[in-house]
Amino acid sequence: MKDYLTELISRFPIRRSEKQKQDFRNYAIEVATQNGHEAKVETIKKNNNVIIGDVESAEVVFTAHYDTPARSLYPNLMLPRSPFIFYVYNFFFPFVMALVSLGIAFGLDALFTLGTEWTIFIYLIIYFAMIIFVTRVFTNKHNANDNTSGVATILSLVEQNVKSDRVAYVLFDNEEKGLLGSEAFSKLHKEVKKNVLVFNLDCVGYGNQFLFLAKNDAENHKLFENLPKMVQKSENFDVHFFPAKGSVANSDHKNFDCGVAVVACKKHKILRFYTPRIHTKFDTIASFDNIKFLCEKLSNYIKTLQN
Repeated sequence: MKDYLTELISRFPIRRSEKQKQDFRNYAIEVATQNGHEAKVETIKKNNNVIIGDVESAEVVFTAHYDTPARSLYPNLMLPRSPFIFYVYNFFFPFVMALVSLGIAFGLDALFTLGTEWTIFIYLIIYFAMIIFVTRVFTNKHNANDNTSGVATILSLVEQNVKSDRVAYVLFDNEEKGLLGSEAFSKLHKEVKKNVLVFNLDCVGYGNQFLFLAKNDAENHKLFENLPKMVQKSENFDVHFFPAKGSVANSDHKNFDCGVAVVACKKHKILRFYTPRIHTKFDTIASFDNIKFLCEKLSNYIKTLQN
């Protein structure tokens, strides 16, 4: 199996500008066609999704977002099975920025007697400017796990599995801007949105705990029941199946009724499962062994669909 992870990190480490994304899309289509699959770019408004196979005939679709994030100045910590800790953690930094913004605004009011309305206005300007500066301004140069690992797995699945009308693959654009690529896709492909089993691979390269977080309609889908039999733990990896309800996973699966989030984590006594480093300059670690394991297990599952 080709090491797409290393190649992507080397050739397309950043996929944020339109030129960077266009270069990657050309590469992804080349990989797909070389392996006997039909592939195209489907443009919906400003979203350019890479479609591999026939999504209209497919019963199962594997997806990943190919755009890379901005660099956050505070660590983005994924805690998919600890919602309370997740929300407390993610509330803390905006709360600190709100306090700092208030302090500056009231300081200016004390100096210049601005009045209540101007003080509130300045506070809001400072606060939102600070949020944008901390989370959106800087390009992240290291994106090994988020989401080069997911893209590498999709390309590996394309390489390892023959063309099939029952299976398709989609690489979404603009996930980092608010799941825009998958939202546009789901509105156009209503059958996929409602009835097709969609596995979304996001941050699958770091950690030996694989989590499958399935929406209720996915758990009840006729093609889901064989998955736990095909995707079982190994000597080096554990596999867990949880409902999406009670989990925290903000990725493209949310735009599909039968969506399943697939993520790799590390294990912790208090945090349970966690994925660190993403959206930071420390996102340099992703393991090809993760890709191989996931590709092998999902390929076994795909073969059951083709029989």
